[in-house]
Amino acid sequence: MFSFSNYIPGLNHTRTSVAMQKPAILVTLPLELIDHILTFLSWPNELPPLLLVNKSLHPTAERILYCNIGDLPAPRAVRLLLSLVNAPTARRELVKSLSLDFSDNRVLFALELLIHKVLRLLPRLRTLNVEVSIHENRHRALAWIFPRDAPFRLRSFATSMRCVCFHVSFSPVQSEDAD
Repeated sequence: MFSFSNYIPGLNHTRTSVAMQKPAILVTLPLELIDHILTFLSWPNELPPLLLVNKSLHPTAERILYCNIGDLPAPRAVRLLLSLVNAPTARRELVKSLSLDFSDNRVLFALELLIHKVLRLLPRLRTLNVEVSIHENRHRALAWIFPRDAPFRLRSFATSMRCVCFHVSFSPVQSEDAD
């Protein structure tokens, strides 16, 4: 068996194993600094792999990844919506901003139901943007996807849907959980 300790004086297995057990430098940094560093990563491409790096970075990366959801191609947006339906409550509570752009795609009834279901599960949602194609707006009213019993209070809402959305709650003032 090859060993560096045979060739380097003073190197023994005890020191090597202790050195390998030291935590990574990034993990020993203060949480605020780690949070700031991770905000420089591009969403959604560089953050998902970071969820798999280690247990210490996972909660911070997850919070940043799920906080503002947008700019996803339609297939990824659908997968994300499906994952939110089955996600633990703690993960759904991370979502504060959601932008869905289906303007280049047909919105099937199953997708409408999925959007409606997800919106009912996002208590901390503050910004919502839902775009649909002109075709969808011409043929049917889609305003029903915005739940009347929404658990959130929006500060910002934008949609290309033709609708009268008097039942969507808006909060004109900043609340305690503003983050």
